Amino acid sequence: MIVQLIMRSINMDEKISRDTVDFLTYEIIERITRFIEHLKEIELQFYIDQNQAKTQYNLIHNYKESLLSFLKMAILSLRKNTDHESNLKKLFNFQNDILKAINNLHENWLSILPRPREPIELTRFERVIFKQIVKLSSKTEEDEVILSINENLGEEITKNPLAPFIAKTLKPIVDDFNLSNSPPISLDRSMEPSYITIPRVDASNTFRWPSLLHEMSHSLMRNSIFEKKNILEDYYATYGNSENILLFFKKNFEMIREDNQTDILHNWLKECWCDLFASILMGPSLFFSQYLVFLNAPFNDNVSHPPAIFRLLLIKTILAHRFASLYEKINPAYFTKCEELINTLKNDEINWETDDCKLTYIFSSFKNYFINHFFSSENNNFKAGVDEKLNSKLNEIVGKYVSIGPDVIIYLTSQLKKGLPIPSIKTKNSKGEYEEIPTYVQEIFLASWISRFEMLERSIIEKIYSFKNDQPVEDYFKDNIQKLIERHDQAILKSIQVSEWFDFFIKQKDRSNRIIVWDSRLNNSKRVWEKKISSNGTLVDKEIKELIFDNKLQFIPLINIEQQIGTTSIDIRLGTSFQLFYPDQYGIIDFTEDIESNPFHELSRRINLDFIEGVTITPGQFLLGHSMEYLKLPNNVCGNLEGRSSFARLGIEIHMTAGFIDPGFEGVITFEIYNAGASAVKLYPGMRIGQLRLERSGEPSKIYSDRHRVKYKGLLEHNVSRQNRDSEVELIYLYKIEQNTKKSRLKT
Repeated sequence: MIVQLIMRSINMDEKISRDTVDFLTYEIIERITRFIEHLKEIELQFYIDQNQAKTQYNLIHNYKESLLSFLKMAILSLRKNTDHESNLKKLFNFQNDILKAINNLHENWLSILPRPREPIELTRFERVIFKQIVKLSSKTEEDEVILSINENLGEEITKNPLAPFIAKTLKPIVDDFNLSNSPPISLDRSMEPSYITIPRVDASNTFRWPSLLHEMSHSLMRNSIFEKKNILEDYYATYGNSENILLFFKKNFEMIREDNQTDILHNWLKECWCDLFASILMGPSLFFSQYLVFLNAPFNDNVSHPPAIFRLLLIKTILAHRFASLYEKINPAYFTKCEELINTLKNDEINWETDDCKLTYIFSSFKNYFINHFFSSENNNFKAGVDEKLNSKLNEIVGKYVSIGPDVIIYLTSQLKKGLPIPSIKTKNSKGEYEEIPTYVQEIFLASWISRFEMLERSIIEKIYSFKNDQPVEDYFKDNIQKLIERHDQAILKSIQVSEWFDFFIKQKDRSNRIIVWDSRLNNSKRVWEKKISSNGTLVDKEIKELIFDNKLQFIPLINIEQQIGTTSIDIRLGTSFQLFYPDQYGIIDFTEDIESNPFHELSRRINLDFIEGVTITPGQFLLGHSMEYLKLPNNVCGNLEGRSSFARLGIEIHMTAGFIDPGFEGVITFEIYNAGASAVKLYPGMRIGQLRLERSGEPSKIYSDRHRVKYKGLLEHNVSRQNRDSEVELIYLYKIEQNTKKSRLKT
């Protein structure tokens, strides 16, 4: 069956469907969005003051104008009536040229601009990898792996980024020096860590992150136990005759010397091993992440790597064994559309069939070899719905062998599609007690990809077809496309953060003997909330729990229910981003002077902290922060925020005047933190800094989130003051313009 599958993929005719063109256009739009976000990050980190950085701003403006030109061409060309087959093919080729040009701008021209620091989220993911996914054989520096960003389009791993310079330039000079000098200079760098790089534009692109496990697997491969001394000899010993395989390389790659053909086969095996081991650890998200790498990477013209479609199909085969019960529940169209796009773009990489040998022969041999290598020998016959067990010899490099439940993925995807961060999972233990446990990072990535297919891609394609030719492309892009992608990214990043918070604050609990609860009741106690209570009042602990159990109150995450829910309140934790304000050096803030300007970019700086880092607030200092928890109140419940007494005794206030929370509010809570004490205090993310009291109220005719002028709706992080959006300020601003215009006319 799998041979027939690959034959169908590699023998596709050249017909291009409208769906494939739409899919490619979506990838272009998302690529442009991430590029523009990267430029925005450069501005914030290096060019805050426009007056002091006019040259740099002009340069960034040129990049943006180029990207917006690509954006407009991609949108307008898609909206033409091109349903005829020949026109679709021309359109597809045109969109592909745009994608190549965007990636050319990244790889060859972006290095002119300064490179931002690695985002803290990438550091967090690096830590999650070693806590939850893989384990190193030792704690030596040699085993250390560091994630960083680079100028290239693809990921890569190296022991030393300067290795080519050292080998070709430094080493000959050192060797010459050592001939006549003592003591000699040593260049021993055997204990250096491995560096895994990701394209700088993709540094915050969580869709790309799972593929980093492929590069990491190269460093783990040396710890894998093969029956023979390396994977090539192990493959020969397992599979037997290699003549037909070497004949394939001889027939298709005549430029390769015969003595190098074995090296090519060896490299193919290593690349596939890393693909498959990463997919076993990460799950189906690895397939989609590798697809994204292949989409933006240069063509495979050096034959050192297997063709992209070969690798994708092999990954899918292994996933069908490793996650059989889950694989059957995932829509096969998600895999197919990725395969079709890659195959259409790169179908000229290799002569797929010859008279003497077919690539399907190699595929079949690889499949059989890797199934026997990775999976338990007593359970290596594939059965529908039965997950394969990992070969015990690989246990020493696997941190956690995670099972991904289909029901969990469906639930988490539904949350992401609403724009909510992925919550912890509601469970009850053997005693029937309610608890919340973390989602696995593998589940987060898979849910993010499914929501990408089911919501993000569809929404943006609809926005593209709704675009009118006379609309300003930049404004339409910001309001209708960029916000959607940014929101989705923020929700995923916060979800990964929440997963690690659970791992840090409470001991991970085994799910195997726990009942996962979605919307159903946890117990048969009387439904307190449904009682008719005529008077309003503060909710007590059992009523708060009742609301959370019934999903009427969203509180994401609730890490420790017994610790956080008090008699009449819920403790609120401090989040990870802060707004630091500088002493006044730009004069008076007057929102009516220029309604479009935002002085906070020059008066303050946003910082993102890891949970092991802290921010110091000195006496008299003010800063903004936000709650770690995302809150969604029922329409008939309001809240009051207060600081905890432990911090109040140090003089720390967490709100100035904004302590009231409206019914129906949704988002994180912004803290206006002020140090009224005599000593500097260091605050760490995750601290329970405040408490929230909830009160019943009448249900308003229009709740907070439905009001048109709401300025802080659904935020996943704090935001600076948006006073300039108040209707009164707008009216004053317009009136001042009118008066100034009259004065100018009179003078004239």
